Amino acid sequence: MRRMLLLNKTTLSSTIRKKNSAVDNRISSKCLGSLGAIIIVGVCLSIVLADLSNIPKNKVSMKR
Repeated sequence: MRRMLLLNKTTLSSTIRKKNSAVDNRISSKCLGSLGAIIIVGVCLSIVLADLSNIPKNKVSMKR
């Protein structure tokens, strides 16, 4: 009797819904996501550019 009532948990719709995110087609959500991505890329790019400007200075001091 117990075997007949057991369900495979991986095929339950509740388990599948936990793993999938909902699609949001609103323009405001797309704009906000794009803005967030641009800000993150901008911060990373500014850090890299700040380090690139110091490379020639470090090469001169390492040769001494």
